[in-house]
Amino acid sequence: MQPWEHRLKTLATRLGLSMDSPWLLTVAAMRPGDRLDSYRALARALSRLALLDWQLLVVGAGPAGGETEAAFRALPLGRVHFLGEIEPDAMPPIFVAADLYVSAAIGGTRGMALLAAQAAGLAVAVGDAPGVREVVRDGLTGRIAAAGNPESLANAVGFLLRHPEFRQTHAKAGPDIVARDHQLAIGASALGEVIDRLVAARR
Repeated sequence: MQPWEHRLKTLATRLGLSMDSPWLLTVAAMRPGDRLDSYRALARALSRLALLDWQLLVVGAGPAGGETEAAFRALPLGRVHFLGEIEPDAMPPIFVAADLYVSAAIGGTRGMALLAAQAAGLAVAVGDAPGVREVVRDGLTGRIAAAGNPESLANAVGFLLRHPEFRQTHAKAGPDIVARDHQLAIGASALGEVIDRLVAARR
């Protein structure tokens, strides 16, 4: 068993996750306004995919935590796992363990979580918004859905769940593109050192 596989199994045991289902990951503060709207749009998108096999890991905390959790209550029991706030230096195993990064990105994004996901070798499915196209290559590192449109986001996520070969192709492209095109952004961010370690995390 490779070291990253051992870490994956350990994480699955700790969180009570199935290793046979794709893991979706989203990372964002739980605040009123755009962040809460983004979580609600993601919940509506995933409600359209209840017949597919997936689990969602939600990393984040904040004053809208209760409203955020409420947005996902209509989803099947056991599908959504709230991990709370996690320090950046503890995030690499979670990025590496996931299969697909998802976000509605309503109101825009600074892009650091998207960069970290792609650096870790994750395909992404994200709503179009300011800042998204600067860090995600549509059709190359992931899929960009129509802005603020849960149905379009559901189609993007559903496509990548149904076609793991595309997920793998996007995932392979991510680390090289992040390393080549985003070094200045990485160096200026609090996640810089974390992102630098992500590519090596599967070794």
